[in-house]
Amino acid sequence: MQRLFLLIPVLLTAWSVRAQTGRIAGTVVDAETGEPLIGVNVLVVEKATGAATDLEGRYEIADLAPGTYTLRFSYVGYVSQTVESVVVRAGEVTRIDLSLAPESVGLEAVVVEARLLRNTEAALLAARQRAAAVSDAISAEMIGRTGSSDAADAMEKVTGASVLDGKYVYVRGLGERYMNAQLNGLDLPSADPDRKAVPFDLFPAALLDNIVTVKTFTPDRPGSFTGGSVNLNTRAFPDALSISFSTSITYRPQVVGFGNPILAVPGADPGVWGFRAGRLDVPALLQTHRFENIPSLSQAILNPDNARLLDQLSRALTPEMAPVYRRAPLNQSYTFSAGNRFDLGGDRLLGLVASFSYRRQATAYDDGIWARYRLTGRDEAVLSEDNYLHTISGTDEVVWGSLINATLRPHRRHELGFSFIQNHSAESTARYQRGRFLYNLEPDDIYETRALIYIERDIRTYQVRGKHALGDGRQPATLSWDFSTTGTWQDEPDRRFFTNHYRLRTGSDGSIDTLYTIRATTPPQRYFRYLEESNQVGNLALEVPLTTALRLKVGGYLERKTRTYRERKFVLRQQRGNRYDGDPEAYFAPENLGIIQERDLNGDGAPDLFTFGLYLQEDTQPSSNYDGTQDIRAGFAMIDWTPLRRLRVITGLRYETTDMEVVSQDPTKDVGRLRNGDWLPAATVIYRLADDMNLRLAYGRTLARPVFRELAPYSTFEYVGGYLLTGNPDLRRTLVDNFDLRWEWFVRPGELLAASLFFKYFDDPIEVVYQPFAPNDSPEVQYRNVEDATLYGLELELRKRLDFLSGALRHFEIGGNATFIHSTVRVPAEELQSIRELRPDAPATRSLQGQSPYLINADLSYVHEQRGTTVSLYYNVFGPRLKEVGLGGTPDTYERPRHTLDLNMSQRLMTNLSLKLSAKNLLNARYRVSHSYRGREYVTRDYGSGRSFSIGLSYQY
Repeated sequence: MQRLFLLIPVLLTAWSVRAQTGRIAGTVVDAETGEPLIGVNVLVVEKATGAATDLEGRYEIADLAPGTYTLRFSYVGYVSQTVESVVVRAGEVTRIDLSLAPESVGLEAVVVEARLLRNTEAALLAARQRAAAVSDAISAEMIGRTGSSDAADAMEKVTGASVLDGKYVYVRGLGERYMNAQLNGLDLPSADPDRKAVPFDLFPAALLDNIVTVKTFTPDRPGSFTGGSVNLNTRAFPDALSISFSTSITYRPQVVGFGNPILAVPGADPGVWGFRAGRLDVPALLQTHRFENIPSLSQAILNPDNARLLDQLSRALTPEMAPVYRRAPLNQSYTFSAGNRFDLGGDRLLGLVASFSYRRQATAYDDGIWARYRLTGRDEAVLSEDNYLHTISGTDEVVWGSLINATLRPHRRHELGFSFIQNHSAESTARYQRGRFLYNLEPDDIYETRALIYIERDIRTYQVRGKHALGDGRQPATLSWDFSTTGTWQDEPDRRFFTNHYRLRTGSDGSIDTLYTIRATTPPQRYFRYLEESNQVGNLALEVPLTTALRLKVGGYLERKTRTYRERKFVLRQQRGNRYDGDPEAYFAPENLGIIQERDLNGDGAPDLFTFGLYLQEDTQPSSNYDGTQDIRAGFAMIDWTPLRRLRVITGLRYETTDMEVVSQDPTKDVGRLRNGDWLPAATVIYRLADDMNLRLAYGRTLARPVFRELAPYSTFEYVGGYLLTGNPDLRRTLVDNFDLRWEWFVRPGELLAASLFFKYFDDPIEVVYQPFAPNDSPEVQYRNVEDATLYGLELELRKRLDFLSGALRHFEIGGNATFIHSTVRVPAEELQSIRELRPDAPATRSLQGQSPYLINADLSYVHEQRGTTVSLYYNVFGPRLKEVGLGGTPDTYERPRHTLDLNMSQRLMTNLSLKLSAKNLLNARYRVSHSYRGREYVTRDYGSGRSFSIGLSYQY
């Protein structure tokens, strides 16, 4: 963040005096291929001056006095084009983007009237029309219109995409295993210890230029995606000095107004910047005493040295073990960005962009449900309740992000870039649950459990890149390269869990007593977890035009990923002392910790028998700590051929190797290892039915690898879910054959009609399965391969202005997309036999784990540019998503559909200032997971964060 503030004065050098001249800038591309044209001459007729396009097809003509001009575009082998009535205003950039047609089409010179391009959503659609792969995208313009605060919010509006837990993106109904996340085209590592999941809520919307989701494979891309490859593109080369600032506050009725109490973690609020993990880390005394160095009770009661040490260790951790109520912080957000370009003389340009975004929000609910069921009985099988808990929860979260982008054009045929991105979040969650726990308690017992969880995440990425035109010909070869190093960590210090149960007892005199019990099998527990992952990625590609219609692209790819995961677990047991009477504060008070009595048995004046109240013991399993490495190497060759004016063929082959290893700290555990070399072919045929209409047919083979935790050969107890999580070192990677057919009609700039059919065949897909009867009598979640699976679906997309119906509707736009998916997995024979012993009518197939049968987005917008008014209404729903596969006959659990409706409004108050209003989740949709059995729904999770209303101001220079 310090780097950002050091850069801001440089960006503001032009702030004091507003320029009295204007600029013309734009991009020139080939009308048939969409490729940027290098070296196009752009002449201002009235001034007899101009510029030439660079290797991205960009040009800029600066220092033009306000007025009206004529531009002439000329290029050898292409039809010249003249643009009249180009209006230049002081301090503004007039954008003129156009395409030049090859002379072979037989056209004469073209004269058109200038149209100022303002719609960046239209620009993205134009890029999609020319793209080699099937893709969907959302621009910064649309992200702003939807009121999205981060990349996860924005992805909910993309065709075929849905968002899980407000963070994790699913594409075409497939989970994060079948997608990859990229930042400016380079892979991002995960900050989650248990899944291949990049938390998209870490990336504030203010830092993004657009998000592009590629859905078909081409050999120049990593092969590790099936549903989609989501690329977050950050803000890049600015056209001129730009400064923007916005701020907003949000009201959530469910948090009961501004500053009112919510359930909270004592001593673990995120603070202003979210750097609190260090305060909660393992104390220094416990750092120096690990495992066997911590005395047991038997070693301490008769040994003064051990007794004193155990007493110190037992008091080392903060005594708070239950949530408290704390005033909720003001839900607020701020964004700031500044950018400018600097003329270094000749063709040399330097572009700088700096952005910063900050958000703090509190959410809460007091009507949640957590439950668990399992199938029991033989002849009359029933779904029995294991537990049913009413839940109260409160969360306080801080998220901020910073970005610095520098782009240097030392020559119009060369470009170099550097980016630094840091995103940080801290989330403090307190939860209290009470209810029945019939799995191992009596019906009269009332179960209570408390969870105090603090998670801090950080991701820092450094990227360097370059692109070079080789030679001076009309179609030069281009060399592109990029390298990134990314570090991410997730710290979960002092996760605290405290569980008890109580029973009401009536005395002989009619009085009611409460008898509290803390089970020896579930003593108070404290976890310290830390994950660190680094990722280095390098790309090199050379594109050579063999003829005017044939281009060859070859290149290589290297990725090195390392992960370190460490965990320590402590429990508090009791020898003597105060019994728990329902007051956690009194129970964990200092007088009940460590040594509570000393006696002198030998009569020498020195105590030699020690009695302990609550004392600390380490329960860390060495197997729960592991190190992982993953090396991926790839090479590819691809051709892009236009044999006919309307026909384009992209085909090639990629060879990708995987060397993955997970080593537990327990030497008795097997090493999880994955080694493969895979040929990944791909072919795409694009036929232009008309200048604004494409038909695409694509095939590609991709793969999905297990993540480190899934290969790690050990089990850990997930206290929050109450189950064992078990890795599988024998997992195999999944190969997927993908087929796509898409028709797309780009009706007008910013308008689209599209329909897609797709089919996927999975060989050895990996699934998460739930086993209610594990050997140790605890429910277990496992990872395994099933033999195969198929998936097919239909996608529909519409974006249209309504002026074709009536002139009165010219400011209205409608948009929407719908995805319908069907997947099939054959249930393994042994599992099917076990299920049918309890459920004879159980089907032999089911859906693919993590898949939704349908996803629907719809929006209606009113946009009046002259008045500066925008009003948008957005609707989203997804179909029931298979969350966990049940084993032992227990029905599968599904995440149920949520219907969400958001309203966003923006009104320009003056030239640079706008007022923004937003209302989200107007339908008060709730998160709900359940089983269905014999016509009845059994809810396992249910909660909602309620509606939210925000108001903000935005300044744009």
